[in-house]
Amino acid sequence: MKPHLHNLLAFAAFTLFSATGLSQANYTYQIDLNKIDKGLLAIKLTTPAIDQEEIDFSFPLAVPGYNSADMQFGPMVAELEAYDKWNMPLPAERVKPNQWHIRNAQSLDRIEYKVRNMWKYRLQNSRYLPAENFFIPGRAFFLNPGGLFGYVQGMENLPFYVYIVRPKGLFACSGIKGMQAEGYRDAFSFPSYQELADHPILYTEQRPARFQVANTNVEIGVFSENKIVNPQRIQKVYEPLLARLANYFGGDLP
Repeated sequence: MKPHLHNLLAFAAFTLFSATGLSQANYTYQIDLNKIDKGLLAIKLTTPAIDQEEIDFSFPLAVPGYNSADMQFGPMVAELEAYDKWNMPLPAERVKPNQWHIRNAQSLDRIEYKVRNMWKYRLQNSRYLPAENFFIPGRAFFLNPGGLFGYVQGMENLPFYVYIVRPKGLFACSGIKGMQAEGYRDAFSFPSYQELADHPILYTEQRPARFQVANTNVEIGVFSENKIVNPQRIQKVYEPLLARLANYFGGDLP
């Protein structure tokens, strides 16, 4: 075999091995916001490689910005099922409100579950509505990562890749840097669960208002059921206020 051809094949084999290894060392979430069934949003997770026979799949008890240590996102999760790569179900049992115990986890390939729409409960006793999810099909979606995405206990520091298909005519508003849009699919990633949990997303019919004040990029997204309030209206109020704050802090916002 010619030396250059041998080197090329070796490089190709190394690239394939590296790509395969990468795909097993992260979480990959897929969501289609067009598919809401009876108020439930389907979530699909391709899990990282597991080297334990049993694992706990969890949702957080607390999220950034909320002081309570008892958020209880788990009760909003329904129909959780675990599968191996042959599409055979694995034993998955809810052991706590926010936690599922999965056996035969070394064979685990993916976890599928559904998340309930909190909008219908907003007038009831939901103490943490601002930190939860709501879905108004075709019009608005507030996605809070803590109530939408789970993680394997002890594996929170692996990368998370998220792919979201949004309905036509909706716009995303979020503090996520580097979010990529291709058609109606948005993609983004974070190096750990902690960083993912700190970045909610609002999808609405109104295009966000974006502007810069000093060293800070500001983005305002709004959902208004009757469309009376829009992002530009809020911008008129907050842009001069933020400019005065920047001036007070010496030209930059903290």
